[in-house]
Amino acid sequence: SGRQVAFAFESKTWRECNFINCVLQRVFRQSDREFIGVLEHMRHGRIPPQTLEVLRRCNRPLDESDGIRPTVLYPHRASVNHQNLTEFAKLDGPTEVYNAKEGGKEAMRYYLKDVH
Repeated sequence: SGRQVAFAFESKTWRECNFINCVLQRVFRQSDREFIGVLEHMRHGRIPPQTLEVLRRCNRPLDESDGIRPTVLYPHRASVNHQNLTEFAKLDGPTEVYNAKEGGKEAMRYYLKDVH
Protein backbone atom coordinates (compact mmCIF):
# COMPACT_ATOMS: atom_id res chain seq x y z
CA SER A 1 0.00 0.00 0.00
CA GLY A 2 3.04 2.26 0.36
CA ARG A 3 1.81 3.88 3.58
CA GLN A 4 4.42 4.80 6.16
CA VAL A 5 4.37 2.83 9.40
CA ALA A 6 6.34 3.42 12.56
CA PHE A 7 6.84 -0.23 13.47
CA ALA A 8 7.38 -3.41 11.47
CA PHE A 9 4.38 -5.07 13.12
CA GLU A 10 2.11 -2.38 11.64
CA SER A 11 3.03 -3.31 8.07
CA LYS A 12 0.97 -5.28 5.56
CA THR A 13 3.82 -7.77 5.15
CA TRP A 14 3.86 -8.46 8.88
CA ARG A 15 0.14 -9.27 8.82
CA GLU A 16 0.66 -11.56 5.82
CA CYS A 17 3.21 -13.60 7.79
CA ASN A 18 0.42 -14.91 10.05
CA PHE A 19 2.63 -15.06 13.11
CA ILE A 20 1.32 -17.00 16.07
CA ASN A 21 1.59 -15.08 19.33
CA CYS A 22 2.94 -17.02 22.25
CA VAL A 23 2.47 -15.40 25.65
CA LEU A 24 4.95 -16.52 28.29
CA GLN A 25 3.19 -16.38 31.64
CA ARG A 26 5.72 -17.72 34.14
CA VAL A 27 8.22 -15.18 35.44
CA PHE A 28 11.61 -16.72 36.21
CA ARG A 29 14.01 -13.92 37.13
CA GLN A 30 11.77 -11.72 39.24
CA SER A 31 9.95 -12.46 42.48
CA ASP A 32 8.75 -8.95 43.39
CA ARG A 33 5.00 -9.16 42.66
CA GLU A 34 4.62 -5.37 42.49
CA PHE A 35 7.41 -5.07 39.93
CA ILE A 36 5.99 -7.96 37.89
CA GLY A 37 2.71 -6.03 37.77
CA VAL A 38 4.52 -2.91 36.56
CA LEU A 39 6.20 -4.89 33.79
CA GLU A 40 2.89 -6.46 32.78
CA HIS A 41 1.18 -3.05 32.56
CA MET A 42 4.06 -1.71 30.48
CA ARG A 43 3.91 -4.72 28.17
CA HIS A 44 0.27 -3.96 27.45
CA GLY A 45 0.95 -0.23 27.07
CA ARG A 46 -1.54 0.68 29.79
CA ILE A 47 -0.05 2.39 32.82
CA PRO A 48 -2.62 2.95 35.59
CA PRO A 49 -1.96 5.66 38.22
CA GLN A 50 -0.77 3.17 40.87
CA THR A 51 1.82 1.75 38.45
CA LEU A 52 2.97 5.24 37.54
CA GLU A 53 3.42 5.96 41.24
CA VAL A 54 5.60 2.85 41.66
CA LEU A 55 7.79 4.07 38.80
CA ARG A 56 7.94 7.61 40.23
CA ARG A 57 9.21 6.23 43.55
CA CYS A 58 12.17 4.78 41.63
CA ASN A 59 13.06 8.19 40.19
CA ARG A 60 15.59 9.49 42.67
CA PRO A 61 19.20 10.64 42.67
CA LEU A 62 21.58 7.73 43.03
CA ASP A 63 24.44 7.75 45.51
CA GLU A 64 27.67 7.72 43.53
CA SER A 65 29.91 8.75 46.45
CA ASP A 66 31.72 5.41 46.26
CA GLY A 67 32.71 6.17 42.66
CA ILE A 68 30.52 3.42 41.26
CA ARG A 69 28.18 4.69 38.59
CA PRO A 70 24.96 2.85 37.80
CA THR A 71 24.79 0.67 34.72
CA VAL A 72 22.96 2.27 31.81
CA LEU A 73 20.90 -0.03 29.61
CA TYR A 74 20.32 0.82 25.95
CA PRO A 75 17.94 -0.82 23.47
CA HIS A 76 20.36 -0.55 20.54
CA ARG A 77 23.98 -1.64 20.09
CA ALA A 78 24.80 1.66 18.34
CA SER A 79 23.83 3.58 21.48
CA VAL A 80 26.02 1.31 23.59
CA ASN A 81 28.96 1.79 21.23
CA HIS A 82 28.49 5.57 21.31
CA GLN A 83 28.43 5.62 25.12
CA ASN A 84 31.49 3.37 25.33
CA LEU A 85 33.46 5.58 22.93
CA THR A 86 32.46 8.67 24.92
CA GLU A 87 33.65 7.08 28.17
CA PHE A 88 36.85 5.68 26.63
CA ALA A 89 37.74 9.17 25.38
CA LYS A 90 37.72 10.39 29.00
CA LEU A 91 40.42 7.91 30.06
CA ASP A 92 44.02 9.04 30.49
CA GLY A 93 47.02 6.90 29.69
CA PRO A 94 48.10 4.67 26.86
CA THR A 95 45.90 2.10 25.21
CA GLU A 96 46.66 -1.47 26.17
CA VAL A 97 46.02 -4.29 23.72
CA TYR A 98 45.67 -7.89 24.87
CA ASN A 99 45.56 -10.78 22.44
CA ALA A 100 43.31 -13.68 23.30
CA LYS A 101 43.35 -17.23 22.11
CA GLU A 102 40.16 -19.21 22.24
CA GLY A 103 39.80 -22.93 22.24
CA GLY A 104 37.64 -25.74 23.42
CA LYS A 105 34.82 -27.79 22.05
CA GLU A 106 33.51 -26.55 18.72
CA ALA A 107 29.96 -26.34 20.06
CA MET A 108 31.06 -23.98 22.81
CA ARG A 109 33.23 -21.90 20.48
CA TYR A 110 30.15 -21.31 18.33
CA TYR A 111 28.57 -19.34 21.17
CA LEU A 112 31.70 -17.27 21.69
CA LYS A 113 31.58 -16.09 18.08
CA ASP A 114 28.10 -14.70 18.67
CA VAL A 115 29.45 -12.39 21.38
CA HIS A 116 31.73 -10.44 19.05
